[in-house]
Amino acid sequence: MRITAKELDVMVDRINRRNGIKEATYKTVGAFVIDKAYGGYRVCKIVNESGGQSDKSDRGTASETYSWLCGYETALRDELRELE
Repeated sequence: MRITAKELDVMVDRINRRNGIKEATYKTVGAFVIDKAYGGYRVCKIVNESGGQSDKSDRGTASETYSWLCGYETALRDELRELE
């Protein structure tokens, strides 16, 4: 299956909403974003109000990044189940 940049953005929005962030911008501390450069993608987290980012995944193809996001979302879901 071909993964597009839009699908990565949708997945990140879903993760951000699960973390209580309704509208993520590049100044929303704690929000996940997709860094797109050089034909690759990377998951980053905003760490300060100036838009500073911390890399959370390696740079890879859209499919590799999508797989990383699926794994992260699964971990979040499992963690929430344990808290119930």
